[in-house]
Amino acid sequence: MSVQAQTFKILVVDDEEDVRSLLGIMLEKRNFLVDQAANGKEALIKANTTAPDIILLDIHMPGMDGFQVYRRLKELENTKNIPVIFCTALRIPDIVAGMKSPIDDYMQKPFDFNLLHEKINKIIKDTRRSGQ
Repeated sequence: MSVQAQTFKILVVDDEEDVRSLLGIMLEKRNFLVDQAANGKEALIKANTTAPDIILLDIHMPGMDGFQVYRRLKELENTKNIPVIFCTALRIPDIVAGMKSPIDDYMQKPFDFNLLHEKINKIIKDTRRSGQ
């Protein structure tokens, strides 16, 4: 069963425009509101000002990588409770090794969009249950 998505905002963060565009199109087809950021600095600004419900975050980006963005998000009062799904070409053990704290979820590129959608729905349901 799919979650009603119309009011859920997703911030897609990836330095590759094609990836951002593809994810944006696929998510909008499922009625999510989508915003995009091309780098870590832009992601932090948008997350703080637009308050997305979920962030899809690439790890390999120039300047500030996804690990640094994630740590900063979790330090800021306005963004610390936003769930993050890492979307990366890294192997899963590399993701876990790069984190000092637990992560919300991850997808390895190339990924199955249906599985990503299931993960997003699970986070939305969990968020509704916890009342955030």
